[in-house]
Amino acid sequence: MSILGLAVATTGFVAKREWAQRVRVSFAAAHDNTTNGSAPLDGNGREAPPQQQQHPQSDSMFDSPYLPVVQMHGMGDTAHSDGMDELREIIQTVLGNNTYVLNVAIGDSELADHTNSYLMNLNKQVQRFAAIVKSDRNLADGFNAIGYSQGNLVIRGYIARHNRPPVRNWVSMHGPLVGVAMYPRCTPERWHCRLMQHSLHSLAYTSLAQQRVAQSNYVRDPQHLDEYRSIGTFLPDVMNERPHAGRNPIYTRHFAELNQMVAIMALNDTMVYPKQSMWWNYLRDGSLNETYPSYRSTPWYTEDWFGLRTLAERDGLTLLSTPGAHLEFSDAYFVRIVEGYLRLRRSRFPAQEEDTEASEGEAHDRPDDPMDATSPSIQPPRAVSPTVLQP
Repeated sequence: MSILGLAVATTGFVAKREWAQRVRVSFAAAHDNTTNGSAPLDGNGREAPPQQQQHPQSDSMFDSPYLPVVQMHGMGDTAHSDGMDELREIIQTVLGNNTYVLNVAIGDSELADHTNSYLMNLNKQVQRFAAIVKSDRNLADGFNAIGYSQGNLVIRGYIARHNRPPVRNWVSMHGPLVGVAMYPRCTPERWHCRLMQHSLHSLAYTSLAQQRVAQSNYVRDPQHLDEYRSIGTFLPDVMNERPHAGRNPIYTRHFAELNQMVAIMALNDTMVYPKQSMWWNYLRDGSLNETYPSYRSTPWYTEDWFGLRTLAERDGLTLLSTPGAHLEFSDAYFVRIVEGYLRLRRSRFPAQEEDTEASEGEAHDRPDDPMDATSPSIQPPRAVSPTVLQP
């Protein structure tokens, strides 16, 4: 199987989202208060820092009392697709047009941005994300972040390894936070999935795949955890689960510094297996069928591998859900997310002291009170109509 075939088969989250065009007059009236696939190289053969992305408004217009918002797209999408630009418009409609909203691109063109979501490994994607937000003076005092599917792993890597400027609230929309264990649209009950499962770890856990295919960086096969931890270059690092390296205290401190982490699960998701990964839960070691009763039962919570328990014990973790499939949610639901978790005043957060940044591989909730998407006030899911990659 080719490297691109692995990118398609490993997760297949969403290849290219074609978002429906909709009239926004009624919504605005209700809220009127309102290259190539790799990074360029410098003269020494190293990756050159990305060009600072331009926002359509000038800096002088961003005098909002609210923190800026950074959006990170998922696999097969681009920073300025119709869907991502529409979500940016909703955020600015709710918070006011003078609120700074940045859609981060991981390529210097739309084609590169799209291609890099497959063929740029997550370590490089995190580096690029960090370079962009660090160079943007509008984000110097911190920002809220919202990611979509795979984009949440980029945000997670940034929080663990950098987090200066700091992320205040992080909203994960259907993010595979603890990885994926099987091909998309697969469950252990399906015979063809059981056959294909034998190839998954042998394809993903190679140095070539880990360096070239983003999706291989978060395959967490519970039946091959030794290979995952020894060969995996991204997820075992940010999970702080490499026993020989010890826990990185910088990762733990950065995660625990979040004001709020909001994890949203798609209840009918078939792209992420297990879907409980979207709520910081996962399969028990050695099993493809049995998950932990909840994230509170997992070793990364009970032993506080990376700060999840610290955050949850001070009421910094919220678990929410949407009723539909992967990346299906209504405008009404999204507005409530913006109003509830992205409307943070700058004055709440004093200037952050600088600290030592971590580097990759450096040695050394409220589930009983969710903003339930089945509430009568929530409209039917948005018509995303994604093109899904088949394994």
